[in-house]
Amino acid sequence: MPDAPTSLDLLSDAELEQLNQLLPWACFTLDARGRSVGRPFSEEKRNAPQEIPDFRIVDLNQRLPLAGRTVLELGCFEGVHTIALCQFGAHVTAIDGRIEHVVKTQT
Repeated sequence: MPDAPTSLDLLSDAELEQLNQLLPWACFTLDARGRSVGRPFSEEKRNAPQEIPDFRIVDLNQRLPLAGRTVLELGCFEGVHTIALCQFGAHVTAIDGRIEHVVKTQT
């Protein structure tokens, strides 16, 4: 599945760095230009870019096609699964108990 450009791709390097510094990230992905969105959790954990779509979402879509379905995502974290669910055509309601996770998901 090709990466679709997002509004993040329009940010300058300085703006993206500012975004990355504003929020407490615990994983990262790459935008269409290969720049990090977020930060690694540590040197050992979530220290490589998270693939979108995650293999678990790909498997879910193969077992239960997501297009046109409504999905409730409890605990959206950084939004990695949220993005993938949307890419497969699901309408996603993502919630999290931490406001910064909701903000990261909307990024």
